[in-house]
Amino acid sequence: MSGIERLLEPGTTELPECRCGKQMKVFASEVLPDRPEAYIRTYRCPFCQHEMRLTVWSAEALAD
Repeated sequence: MSGIERLLEPGTTELPECRCGKQMKVFASEVLPDRPEAYIRTYRCPFCQHEMRLTVWSAEALAD
């Protein structure tokens, strides 16, 4: 199993696949207090409880 998880493309509605092979669900989303142009999206697998956190940047932040 690879230690690197596949990143999602911007604007996708696809949910990531867990390392156990099942589809993960969005568990939480929180804005970074010192970086309002980014937020942390937390995914959790309902089967094995593996958790993955991704930083999501706004399109404006990526254009800079």
